[in-house]
Amino acid sequence: MTEIKAGILITADMLEAKGASCPGLDEFKRVFPNGAELTKENIMLAAKEGLSLGWFVYCILLAPFWAELERQIAPFWAELERQIAPLRAELERQTARVLWGLLSKVDSLHLDRKSRRGLEWE
Repeated sequence: MTEIKAGILITADMLEAKGASCPGLDEFKRVFPNGAELTKENIMLAAKEGLSLGWFVYCILLAPFWAELERQIAPFWAELERQIAPLRAELERQTARVLWGLLSKVDSLHLDRKSRRGLEWE
């Protein structure tokens, strides 16, 4: 992997040339009005301020860095998915329970034969 040297100044003009969107560019200018030197501190500040680091890594540091980033954070995504799976399943169970409860309170459900609009509540 290519090594990035400290001291590289990232500017709004550079980001615009790489295709940064107006909202993203505006956010960059807000956080770094005079540009930003490529440092760990500035990357952490950009993350804290909600700037799109994924886009930055892909467009500025190029695809090999994106691949390395994905490789290193893959275990965290896997753990997130592992922890979310039971919550997702419980959400589906609760949705089915609530839906059945609502449907059981309906006196009648019928097809509107005049308009053929489908199901209607009475």
